[in-house]
Amino acid sequence: MWDCFQKDAPDTTYLPPPGSEVRDMDFPHATAEPGFQWDPETCQSSRVVLHPRSSKQDLIPNLSFPPGQPSPSNIQRICQLRKLRPRYPSKCLPRSGYGWFTRQSKALGQLEAGLKRCCKGEGALLDCAVREWKVVLQQYCEAVSSVKDKQEPCCREQGDGLFRCFADRAPHPGYDREVRNLSLSTPTPAALDAVCVEHKLLSKKSPVPELLMRLKTQCCPLREPRRTACAQVEVQGLPEHLCGQRMSDWTDRRACCRLPLHKRARCIYGNKLEAVSIATASPDRNKCPLI
Repeated sequence: MWDCFQKDAPDTTYLPPPGSEVRDMDFPHATAEPGFQWDPETCQSSRVVLHPRSSKQDLIPNLSFPPGQPSPSNIQRICQLRKLRPRYPSKCLPRSGYGWFTRQSKALGQLEAGLKRCCKGEGALLDCAVREWKVVLQQYCEAVSSVKDKQEPCCREQGDGLFRCFADRAPHPGYDREVRNLSLSTPTPAALDAVCVEHKLLSKKSPVPELLMRLKTQCCPLREPRRTACAQVEVQGLPEHLCGQRMSDWTDRRACCRLPLHKRARCIYGNKLEAVSIATASPDRNKCPLI
């Protein structure tokens, strides 16, 4: 038996791997070689720094909790970006541990289901959304109290104070977590990463929709650096496409196409490419299991 272990041992010398040193160790029975003098200044430091392994805590998605209170200023975004916000199906939640995460994600899922009904026209939109928001938070606090979770201070409040507390602590009260402003005047790989995934364009002024359509069809299938090079060509060439009437749904309201070639791009684009607003789907939206 012992011969078998000896034969399969990957290293029978017990010597350190190449390029490494052993230091800061005590060998009380070791004797120095004759003529050897220890000088730590002449030895290269090779102190090994140990790092903890990643834990499940590092893998937990960043929940946008508590959700913001529906209001006239955010109700459009609530419905407009509903399909881009992450979902947390019960089958994707951890079976044990992380109770706070499970309670919060379930509350967000219940709220999204209620907001969906509101956005589809069940009653007055804002009143419906506020009612769903309050019901979900009350049920959440009931779940918190059943396990005596002391990490939720808002649940200790009563009446309207409870709702004000949650509204004040909402990390994204405008429901704009998925919104990004991009500069497409000189496309970059980072900007194209957002354009080439599922998104909703919020900047509707022409010619931004026409440009994004061409970027999606012509450039997004390519790999870097060809993708960025393609996007730069499309930005420069779109005015010619528009003025050549190759895009029938575009109207030259400012008569830009009557200008000399070197002035057309400035007339057509203006400053519209400096801050293109889009909403992109959350990267955790289709992740399962979540932990």
